[in-house]
Amino acid sequence: MGDIHARDRRMKSPLRNISVTVVELPRGKFGWQLLEKQDDGAWEALAEGRTAFAHYADAMAAGLLQLQSLVSDLSAGPRQAVAARPGRRDAAEAADDEADPKTGDAQKPAGKLFGFGPLR
Repeated sequence: MGDIHARDRRMKSPLRNISVTVVELPRGKFGWQLLEKQDDGAWEALAEGRTAFAHYADAMAAGLLQLQSLVSDLSAGPRQAVAARPGRRDAAEAADDEADPKTGDAQKPAGKLFGFGPLR
């Protein structure tokens, strides 16, 4: 049985090393970025949110939701496609946040999963 699992691991494409980070923006707001580790060890921006959040936790949650949207199988993680990876522009365009018209802050997605449980 162990040989079957070892064979499955060998067949998977390489795991993409993607990190969610929160950046501080002007006026005490926060934003998120997805960074991907390159073959040379440098980190390159993969995507960034377009919305400023009043709270660090909200920016982190939005970034993690964007990362989760890039993963078709959360038990296996983000895998490199056989074709070229999408560029920063493509990922950033897919990361359009819904903003609260009154505050300009992104709204928390109701009922969505955040990390290991529901977004609070």
